[in-house]
Amino acid sequence: MSSSRCAVQAEAMRSVGMPFAVEPLVRDGIATLVVSGDVDVESSPLLMFAARDILAYRPYAVVIDLSAVGYIGPAGLRALMLIRWGVESFDAEFRVRVPAPLATLLGGVPGLSGAIDVQPR
Repeated sequence: MSSSRCAVQAEAMRSVGMPFAVEPLVRDGIATLVVSGDVDVESSPLLMFAARDILAYRPYAVVIDLSAVGYIGPAGLRALMLIRWGVESFDAEFRVRVPAPLATLLGGVPGLSGAIDVQPR
């Protein structure tokens, strides 16, 4: 398979996914990042930058809300673990809010299972 054909297939697969967005919210010392779309190798650095930026508010808790996420890949899982370590280095609590279908996936990831809050869909 030629490299141009692979690039076209990769672009077609990317266009099928949901667009990525992160909305930061800070209220009463709780910082929430509302994530939507696909969290993959391209979007996970944006999630990590958003988490870094929200720590400037010195929250006592950081919640990553994945309720509107359609797909989370290995890079997204790694980003969540790195964010957790960063948040905890600020002595803040780290939580991940997920719908039930993602809870099975995230609950099996070492370093994330204790931080999962399952939300009904």
